[in-house]
Amino acid sequence: MANVDSIINVDEWISDYYLTTDETKGESFTNRAADAVKAWKAEDKQLAKPVSPWSRLTSTRNQLQTTLSLIDAPNAASVDAAAEAIERAFGYPAPGELELTRAEDTLGLNAGSDRAGTVIYLRTTPISGVEELTDATLRVTPTRGGKPLPITAVKAVTEVFLSDDAPAFVVLIAGAWVVLAERETWPLGRYLAVDVALAAERNDTTARGELTLVAAALAREHIERAADGTTWWTTTLEQSRNHAVKVSEDLRHAIKESIEIIGNDVLRRHEQQDVGIDAIAGDELAKQALRYLYRILFLLFAEASPELNILPTGVPEYDEGYGLANLREKILTEPPTDRAASGTYLYDSLQLLFELINTGHDPLDEHSLAFDDTAEPGLTFRSLSADLFLPEATSYISAVKLSNAALHRVLQNLLLTREVSGKDRGFVSYASLGVTQLGQVYEGLMSYTGSIAATEMFEVAPKGDASKGSWLVTPALAADLPQDSFVQEVTGEGVRRNRRYAPGDFVFRQSSRDRERSASFYSPPVITEFVVGQAIEELDAAHRIDAADDILRLKICEPAMGSGAFAVEAVNQLAELYLEKKQQELGETIDPERLTEELQKVKASIALHQVYGVDLNKTAVELAEISLWLNTMSSQLHAPWFGLHLRHGNSLIGASRSTVTAASLRKRDYLTQQPVHHPVTTVAAAVEEGTVDAAVLGRVHHFLVPSKGWGSPAESKDLKEIAPKAIGHMKAWRKEIRKGFSAADVTTLKDLATRVERLWQLALVRLRIAEDQASRRLDIFGHATPARMWSPASKSTRSCSATSTAPTSAYAWSWTRGTPCGSGRSPR
Repeated sequence: MANVDSIINVDEWISDYYLTTDETKGESFTNRAADAVKAWKAEDKQLAKPVSPWSRLTSTRNQLQTTLSLIDAPNAASVDAAAEAIERAFGYPAPGELELTRAEDTLGLNAGSDRAGTVIYLRTTPISGVEELTDATLRVTPTRGGKPLPITAVKAVTEVFLSDDAPAFVVLIAGAWVVLAERETWPLGRYLAVDVALAAERNDTTARGELTLVAAALAREHIERAADGTTWWTTTLEQSRNHAVKVSEDLRHAIKESIEIIGNDVLRRHEQQDVGIDAIAGDELAKQALRYLYRILFLLFAEASPELNILPTGVPEYDEGYGLANLREKILTEPPTDRAASGTYLYDSLQLLFELINTGHDPLDEHSLAFDDTAEPGLTFRSLSADLFLPEATSYISAVKLSNAALHRVLQNLLLTREVSGKDRGFVSYASLGVTQLGQVYEGLMSYTGSIAATEMFEVAPKGDASKGSWLVTPALAADLPQDSFVQEVTGEGVRRNRRYAPGDFVFRQSSRDRERSASFYSPPVITEFVVGQAIEELDAAHRIDAADDILRLKICEPAMGSGAFAVEAVNQLAELYLEKKQQELGETIDPERLTEELQKVKASIALHQVYGVDLNKTAVELAEISLWLNTMSSQLHAPWFGLHLRHGNSLIGASRSTVTAASLRKRDYLTQQPVHHPVTTVAAAVEEGTVDAAVLGRVHHFLVPSKGWGSPAESKDLKEIAPKAIGHMKAWRKEIRKGFSAADVTTLKDLATRVERLWQLALVRLRIAEDQASRRLDIFGHATPARMWSPASKSTRSCSATSTAPTSAYAWSWTRGTPCGSGRSPR
């Protein structure tokens, strides 16, 4: 339906590509609509008098077109006549008195409804375009508690969806337009609008024509629940979402290819500019390429989600000057000359946008360092201040920039669907992908590594399928392999050939066991939703969250977070539960128009102050930060820094604040005695008193002395047969370290233990300072507090954080335990 402009998909209510693709094979809205109309026509042939939705529309089309052309807004009779004509054409019920309840309130409407209450039909004042919908009102003023309620049609739809027995869909008849809204996506400002007058006038009744699509979209039979319990539109939307998941799988392949494109372009440009590539590490180049690609993905996602207010999308100055919309047009044609191909216009354009996003821009913000009360109002960019956008995060790329030719191919990969023979490429729908799908894309690449080919190599895999890992072999070894072992690639001319890497080429691939070794597997929403839901039920059963404020005192730790799928889900469910409980406690109901904003503020507060995460993969930590930021963006959240609580490291280091007695060290009793655990609360108390915790004084931390388990492989019979000499050495070493400590040794260990306690105190103080700098006070529902002066996490704060987690830091291990600053206890 590429040329069907009577159907307006506002903010991608349904995947744009799924809605607009003209492919005759596979899943698409056009195919689904054509199949439905074909079935209706077949039914009509079996009847003496056609009664299908198709015959109902086509038989009344002439009258419908005439009636809609005579609409005159001041003339109530013409508006009512138009609504009645649309109701006849699509089979909608006539309006009548209808009451909906919400808690103890009753909303009175003049509306139509199906028997099951799955759809409500409302008449509004006429509009001439979707931009006028916000000003439309209902034809009959609704009531609340029997009193008139003068609200807009948009507000009325929100009220309907918040009722106790809310319908799945609401249909607005607005003059010559019909608007279809769905309960879950309406709060996001997404809906489908159809210009019925335009479609009726064109009268394209071909099998895949405009009237066919409009009939399928607006027929009562497709909006209401059928006798078998299914709903055509619900199934269609689900199919669209499944299509988006398939797109995310294609996107993973596109990112993999783009990483190689960027890697090779960086190497070539280093050589061309005589910078040299000896100091470039292949794996680090891969990580930097991935970071750069996720910067672009962040922009695409943010632009596709204007309700998050991340970017000034919709403002002409942004869309035409900064946004990616104008780049979409440029990627449809190749750079015309060699000079254009080697230029850096695309890179420079993106870099400017990255800098504005990371540092922010609002000279009229009195809290900003760039505040200027004489400045003219202009575009406002909120500061992200994320590690992903730091210049040093892509130092290899920044040193030489990227060519237009390379970025042209990269943007094609990210913006267009995968190239398949016989099918048109469409634009990828990032609005329908969502945060979790972006996480899925990334986690599918966590087990890949980058390298620079030292010699000529061919990529091989079982049956040529590299999806589960591959190998690189020299031409000599490749000569003995069957042809179907070679991984194939398609050239720009469409020719398939064996994938070959020349010396100096950048290689990005997954070995056959890297995925298993890294344990990088994506957790789909069905798993995260269930696990988080069960955890919350356990907290509820234990009376840990009886009050709404109890939720704000929880600590959430994801010890192997990947891209943060569980953390994001925990934030979502806890925020919704908080608002539900707080409204019940206060006996107040949040204004429907504020509900989404209030939810985002609670999510932002929980994510920033209560969520902790650790992962061995440094890039995973960076992208988890972006996932949390995208998921919780609020207009009140300035320059959030999630990096303080999301750490790169090992969460399973086995070091706790547990000690043994000094006396046990002389007689080796410490090897069998259970160390005594000391809560971190006593460190906080010692800091306040300026002393060392008396309960620990004179004792020694368990990690300063050997453990009974050290050298345990020496008892393995299998290892003794394989490496008897090494096992002998291990037994001798184990015997030596298990000897009792001398008096001098014990004194030294006690002194070290005292230093450990001092370092623990220092770590706590530094953490408190960092926490104070990174915290944001948000005016969340039920906790109205004055807005605090905010400032992005300072360089000193980040330096404190970086120093504390450096591998050589004496207190790095205290961070990797995920101890919340100032909370007095580890996260549960």
